[in-house]
Amino acid sequence: MFSLSGKVAAITGAGSGIGKAIALAFAKHGAHVAVLDLNLSAAEEVVTEIKNAGGSAEAAACDVSVRDAAAAAINAIITNRGRLDILVNNAGIAHVGNVSNTSEEDFDRIYRVNVKGVANCLKPAFDQMAKQGGGVILNMASMRLVTRNPPAMLIVAMRTAMAPRIVVAEADPESCSMPPIRMIPLMALVTLIS
Repeated sequence: MFSLSGKVAAITGAGSGIGKAIALAFAKHGAHVAVLDLNLSAAEEVVTEIKNAGGSAEAAACDVSVRDAAAAAINAIITNRGRLDILVNNAGIAHVGNVSNTSEEDFDRIYRVNVKGVANCLKPAFDQMAKQGGGVILNMASMRLVTRNPPAMLIVAMRTAMAPRIVVAEADPESCSMPPIRMIPLMALVTLIS
């Protein structure tokens, strides 16, 4: 069994599904968990469940598609806890469709959440982890890319766009060094719901 005691973890899209499962697991292993979700009441329910099990958690509304909102949520955690050790970029939306039948509005909405949302949370988390000497950033993707599901290929392509290492190295020009921040792509097999 591993321990996350003393670690602070922020998980986007943690009000339900895989994000909730990750939040519960991290709290069980000792992390203080920031449950971030567009649906604040869902996030608060997860926090209640964590606290009832003896864990430590906080909830915040977070629209990852809006840069200032995402940064405010991440920065509030850093202000409250003094650090951020783990960011799980889990928030995502689904759309069953393909290039032919997906409207521009749907495409833009999916892109804002599934691609831009990752980048919006990444910057404030990365900056804090660099200051404190390291951390871990987990980017969720979809196994549907390798299992071939044509009606969902457009959403899968966007969800998987952020899976590779986003930041290969961000060197300090003076010391030519980089703090040990690990970018880990995770693939999850999930059912896409329109």
